[in-house]
Amino acid sequence: SQLRYLQTAEEKSEFLHKALELDARAKVEDFKVSKLSELEGELKLELTWSCKEYLYAIGSQFVLELPLVKHPYAELLSEERRMYPAAIGKALTLEDKITVSTEAPFKIDIVPEEQTLKTDVADIQLQYSKSKRKAEMHQTIRFLTPRVTPDYILHLKDVVRIASNRGTKRFILTQEF
Repeated sequence: SQLRYLQTAEEKSEFLHKALELDARAKVEDFKVSKLSELEGELKLELTWSCKEYLYAIGSQFVLELPLVKHPYAELLSEERRMYPAAIGKALTLEDKITVSTEAPFKIDIVPEEQTLKTDVADIQLQYSKSKRKAEMHQTIRFLTPRVTPDYILHLKDVVRIASNRGTKRFILTQEF
């Protein structure tokens, strides 16, 4: 509902940066929202962004790092022993599908390994596909309970760690000569 009433492109861009966990490097170019006026249970956003400084060389390979920040629940998970429950607010599913396309002379060489973790309080599934010039990351996180007791905090931490890991957002490119 917040997005529906924002007026300027800058306000909308700032909101999308926070809501979609984009870091400051990403510049929102275009977005589409499905059925925003109906406020149904499922909201789909199609977002196009560009980003400088997301590609860097390591030897003869290049690392393309998606400009995603840590998962918003990462702040809940200090390394200290937790004595009180973590209040997530509601059970929910977050699904991200990111497509990366490259142009010559780059080709996509390696994508991260797929990961799946299911716990009593949350689960995550990361899947990747690739072709020569296109790769996709599909991440689904389900928070199964609105409140996580201290006994299950480690289960929540494990899922959020995978979601926040920068290694799961890196693609290795090579140049064709």
